[in-house]
Amino acid sequence: MDIHQTEEEQVEAIKKWWKENGTSVIIGVALGIGAIFGVRYWFDYQKTQTQQASALYAAVLENLAADKMKAEALASEMAKNYASTPYATLTALNLAKLKVDNKDIKAAQTYLQWVLDNSSEEGFQHVASIRLARLYIEEGNIEQAEIAIKGKKSEGFDSQYNELRGDLFMVKGEHVQAVENYRLALTGVQSNSPRYQFLQMKIDDLAVAK
Repeated sequence: MDIHQTEEEQVEAIKKWWKENGTSVIIGVALGIGAIFGVRYWFDYQKTQTQQASALYAAVLENLAADKMKAEALASEMAKNYASTPYATLTALNLAKLKVDNKDIKAAQTYLQWVLDNSSEEGFQHVASIRLARLYIEEGNIEQAEIAIKGKKSEGFDSQYNELRGDLFMVKGEHVQAVENYRLALTGVQSNSPRYQFLQMKIDDLAVAK
């Protein structure tokens, strides 16, 4: 048996329900439509940002050798407007290398620190940490180098981190610990590779120095 006995009762029930719930339904539909368009807008925005950042990155690479000042200006634009894209990180890493080549270590450190502060990509974070630590070691800032790699661990970068720790121990004159870390750095490195030979040379040099 129907709950509502007549069409009139059903109509009245619908009117009553709509009066009580109609506003919520309209809002819900509006929010749903808004969410759909919001998602589309977000994806379109991200696509546009990526395309623009890609074009700007190409311009940076083009000017790295031809016009360094322009490359730096473009890098500043990249950091300002496209910091969330991978191209901004790649730009900062390239500019850091440029500064190292020009013996401007402080500027290189600034670019690498920017990567650490702004990039969400774990791989880029490790690359920046390793390069920054090396620069600190080169200028004799052992404390900052240790801070740069403190607690850092990643399967893909363990060899580099262990080598850096070995370098830090070597600089501090703690040769036993240095050799231990160099040997750890050899793990997973192909024995016929230049990197393996370089690490082995570090170990042999410390053995001779005893």
